[in-house]
Amino acid sequence: MLEGRNISRHYEAREGVSLGRSRATIYAVDDVTLTLREGEIFGLIGESGCGKSTLARVFGLLESPTSGDLLYDGRPVRSMGRRERRRLHRNVQVVLQDPYDSLDPRASILDIVAEPLDIHRLAKSRHDRRRQVEEMIETVGLRGGDALLRAKPRGLSGGERQRIAIARAMVLRPRYIVADEPLSMVDVSARAEIMNVILRLRREFNTGFLYITHDLSAAQHLCDEIAVMYLGRIAEVGPTDEVLRSPAHPYTNLLESAIPDADPTRTRPRVANTGETPEPRNLEHVCAFAPRCELATDECVQTRPELTQDGSRSVACFHPLNTKDLAATEMGGRRG
Repeated sequence: MLEGRNISRHYEAREGVSLGRSRATIYAVDDVTLTLREGEIFGLIGESGCGKSTLARVFGLLESPTSGDLLYDGRPVRSMGRRERRRLHRNVQVVLQDPYDSLDPRASILDIVAEPLDIHRLAKSRHDRRRQVEEMIETVGLRGGDALLRAKPRGLSGGERQRIAIARAMVLRPRYIVADEPLSMVDVSARAEIMNVILRLRREFNTGFLYITHDLSAAQHLCDEIAVMYLGRIAEVGPTDEVLRSPAHPYTNLLESAIPDADPTRTRPRVANTGETPEPRNLEHVCAFAPRCELATDECVQTRPELTQDGSRSVACFHPLNTKDLAATEMGGRRG
């Protein structure tokens, strides 16, 4: 349904403090190709600063790519007219990371959730407006009746605010939601509830999600497929269970080794996190992970690896880890 072809988002930065400061290009997102299907939960994982949120803003129509094409049902977004773009914005909604900043503190919960209905003129009357809001608030697992509808965001917990943000996005019945780390600002007790809400919305409305997170445990529970991002590029993409069970990229292996084990009696080897993360600039001709990789060779610091099919997934590495046991599986994977 949503497809990004060779999406890049670059920013110009000035270096130095003199009047003649030089310019450097920051590669926040660099040549990323992903296909997001309707009714699927696609995870995007990686460390903070890897470009996940920037890519989310591009797929959420909040920013335009520096280069590359974003397609909706096979048609480039940049070629759409005003009416088509309005329909597109109705079908692609965004849930932001911080529910304390994303909700208007002066508005009531009723008006916050109803705002998309007002913008797109989808309520036939005030009664119908209220009915749609009540139905969606109940769908995301909140109760409270008139008192909740009249309340302001300051009277709600972080988990309740995030569910209101999800209700606001879902009230239009969109085909796709870009969820940018929706669990990071809520406490542990609310995380499971919000994950269940996401699964329920997918089941009841066939809504797809681009789920951005640095929490691999949540991604493993929610996502059908995941892409691993490092310094603006996709390192590995494929079915979630396969990627996390037997990583092919050394960076994925590093992330996976940091997942806490629920069994305190079982130990597993940790991957050493050595080297320094390079600055996200002028990396177009090298492997950005090479300074932190024990397998790096001269080829890695002279040439940038491209995504290459490896069994049922794609990996951008000259020295992928052993995945022969996965190559014979019949599970379908998406190529990045």
